[in-house]
Amino acid sequence: NKVVEIGMNIMAAPPVICTTSPKGDLVIMTQNMKQLTEYEEKQFLIILYPYIDNCKFIDDASVKTAGGAHCTYWEIDGVEHLTHIVMDKHGIIYFTTGESVYRIMKAEGDMYLDNYEDIFTPSNDTSHITCLWRQDNNIFLTIQDWDNEEALDVYKIRPPKDKGVSTPDSPTGSRGSR
Repeated sequence: NKVVEIGMNIMAAPPVICTTSPKGDLVIMTQNMKQLTEYEEKQFLIILYPYIDNCKFIDDASVKTAGGAHCTYWEIDGVEHLTHIVMDKHGIIYFTTGESVYRIMKAEGDMYLDNYEDIFTPSNDTSHITCLWRQDNNIFLTIQDWDNEEALDVYKIRPPKDKGVSTPDSPTGSRGSR
């Protein structure tokens, strides 16, 4: 791990994006260089803190707070950028690459699914997602078209009917240990 070394504070290693839920959960996204056999590959980690604390890597398969509590995390591979991250009132985590919006659903209780799913991609090749945010317990995104930059469209994301509690058969993504 080239960006965040053992014992180092994750939030001190740029780039990092942080957000909180209406309940006070803390979610961070950090960029990492994943060491493979012959080369390094960019990877993003989304980490859910059980409470606000420093976070450190213990080894390649475990993330804990400085106080020793395990953190749930997801490895996001194969994307060039993660630009925004937000958590809704149900605890569903949303993030965007600028080209798509993804969602991490909850399972029963405080458990999360291992996977994330692509829930929205603009319909034409010249549009991109410029912002994703929570306002008054609602999630919004903006879309801008490169061919018409003065026009900015705002959309509200509707939460799933099951309020984010789902089953573990989502198509993509990978989550680390608890």
